[in-house]
Amino acid sequence: MAEAAATLEEAVVDEHRTGSLVLRGTSSQATLDKAVATRKRAEARSAYARATVRQAEAIVSQARTRLEKAVITSPIDGVVLQRSIEPGATVAANFQTPVLFLLAEDLGQMELHVSMDEADVGLVKAGQFATFTVDAWSGREFEAQVLKVYLYPTVENNVVTYTTVLAVDNSEHLLQPGMTATATINTGQRNQALRVPNIAFRFTPPATETEGGGIFSHPAGRAKKGALVSSNTLWVLDDNQPRRVLVRSGYTDGRYTEILSDELSEGDEILTGIKRGSVE
Repeated sequence: MAEAAATLEEAVVDEHRTGSLVLRGTSSQATLDKAVATRKRAEARSAYARATVRQAEAIVSQARTRLEKAVITSPIDGVVLQRSIEPGATVAANFQTPVLFLLAEDLGQMELHVSMDEADVGLVKAGQFATFTVDAWSGREFEAQVLKVYLYPTVENNVVTYTTVLAVDNSEHLLQPGMTATATINTGQRNQALRVPNIAFRFTPPATETEGGGIFSHPAGRAKKGALVSSNTLWVLDDNQPRRVLVRSGYTDGRYTEILSDELSEGDEILTGIKRGSVE
């Protein structure tokens, strides 16, 4: 490129000099025509050199673009959770694996996705307090807060659930993505409440020794000859004999149920099962 430019400059100067000599009559017109032709050839070579430079620049730019595509750069600062391709493999947009890496931006703030039963989803709202446990940290309870409840249901084995998202503070980095958790969402609170274990509502004492009164009683909600009884039936031990009590129940946390009526008092012995033994 520099050589072609110098040659063109020399040809232009030589043409001007020859033209001046022709005007003074000291040089021939043929010499001037030759100088003009030399200048035009120099211009052509200069133009060709510039085109060659531009072509080379385009090739370099294309090579740089390909080189940039050969390096996969993360769009965020985070942690690689999953890699779906091996080093050295060719990557194209039409591959069946569009996701090459699964990234987590900040493990200090995580989400817990809980499958909520359709019977309980109406009580859950954003902002409610929740706690959960994981197998990796047995005996420790972590805190969370309800972010949202997805309206679209999930049906599996004829069981309808709704995904509930909880916000979790993982500043200690004890929790890892994919851990299985068991969560309890606080949908309400009762102070100084009288409660009984839920298993007590599923107990019915055997009527006689011959009617299948083995270790435990009939299934929940059924009495002698299959007669239906109230689901709020409890059996209280009174003078060493079971006594049936109908109660009015309130809220439940899945393990205990609140008793709203006055049929029971604190300290009453509630039957949850019968276990027979022998004395030797």
